[in-house]
Amino acid sequence: MNRKSKNQGWLLVELTIGITILVLLIVGWTQATSSISRFNKWQLTQQRCNSAALAQLDSLSATGKEIPTTDIKKLWPGVEISTTLTPGQGQWTGLTFAKVTATGLNEDKKIIVTQARYFLGERQAER
Repeated sequence: MNRKSKNQGWLLVELTIGITILVLLIVGWTQATSSISRFNKWQLTQQRCNSAALAQLDSLSATGKEIPTTDIKKLWPGVEISTTLTPGQGQWTGLTFAKVTATGLNEDKKIIVTQARYFLGERQAER
């Protein structure tokens, strides 16, 4: 009888340690998953901004016109685009410098992507 009462507390200790380890593993897994999820959302927003800016430059090069704002909102939700066209200077005289800035919002952080390109302007649109 004396021997049985000596070993009765070990099951509770082992169970407590096992549950504690399991809880620590679950908390660590949750933290890792949420960090990866936040990074993926940031990366998706950055990719949308980059794609929208490059598409705007391609449209300007190919047609000489900007993509309509309604199309931009449909194709790249949450992305706003601003375009600046200036004539080339110095060795770039005769070309048009296009600078496109795409802005997206990811949670509380603003993502800004800028793409720029020289193109022939009106002559290239005629092709």
